[in-house]
Amino acid sequence: MNQRTKNKVIFVIMLLIAAGIYIWYYPLDRGELSVSAGHNDYRLVVGEQNFPCPQDPCVISLKTGGYQLKIEKGGYFTQTLNFYVKRGKGNEVAVELKKIPTLTVSPIVPRSKKDVEIKKPPKELQNVPMSAFTWDPSGSRFAFVDQDDSKLKIWSDGSSKIITTLKNIGEGFDLYWSPNQKYLLGNEVAEIYFINIDDASRKKKIFNFNPQNITWSLGSNTILVNNENNQLHKITFSDESIEHLGITLNLKQAIWANEETLIFFTYNEEENKTIIESYNPVEQGKKEIMTKFNFPITNIGMDANKTIYFYNSADETWYKLDY
Repeated sequence: MNQRTKNKVIFVIMLLIAAGIYIWYYPLDRGELSVSAGHNDYRLVVGEQNFPCPQDPCVISLKTGGYQLKIEKGGYFTQTLNFYVKRGKGNEVAVELKKIPTLTVSPIVPRSKKDVEIKKPPKELQNVPMSAFTWDPSGSRFAFVDQDDSKLKIWSDGSSKIITTLKNIGEGFDLYWSPNQKYLLGNEVAEIYFINIDDASRKKKIFNFNPQNITWSLGSNTILVNNENNQLHKITFSDESIEHLGITLNLKQAIWANEETLIFFTYNEEENKTIIESYNPVEQGKKEIMTKFNFPITNIGMDANKTIYFYNSADETWYKLDY
């Protein structure tokens, strides 16, 4: 091989090396980023670049390096995070977009805490003297304490079944059905009765305070009660235990959103400020949903679909919570 040919070969080799270096550091100096947000129709913002994402997950290509990523969607809080794109590799990011809570005017008047109708006993029991009575959540069974024989009975389909004996019950005795309709809770002053309907059994415990504003969780094992100062306590039905939760919460201003979460409000009349919050009695975690001024909420309710509503006494209107 003569010198001229050698020079050509060297030139080609150098050219190929230069091309390889260029391709490595420029066209191939990229990686893919896959973002999962759990929603469609959002936008990714990386520096000054905007990437529309009509579908989830959203996959974009970026140069190798570190970035700050923003995930934006109307009606949701913007999520911001830092990440690094590796050369030629797939990079995955998962985020949870949180809805911006809103209150919107609703024509629906829900079943509210104040407006719950106390049904009368069935016609067959109109003349039976009772110490306490209550309908179950479905409105098909009627629990009552018959004063004539001190028996707790459940009426259904025209007949009554004896469950247990409850002696020395006064006029202040109250009964509460569990949401699953398997249990009853009885309460008189500091005495709590745990009644299992299927087993026809009952146990009594005496607490060191008088339970107020009793409410069952939708899971039926957790019961929340206030004491006289609205300090919150949790009763567990399965073992009849009670726990002071270290929080002040008026259960008259609360409602169960699901099996684990209580939604409640507080209104400060001096500041004309309403705070809507959620509370999980198992994790004992409280989270603020929203704060509103000049919006005096005085009642809370829920419809058949478990949508939560708040009553604004200033404009006498119900508002639906979307959160």
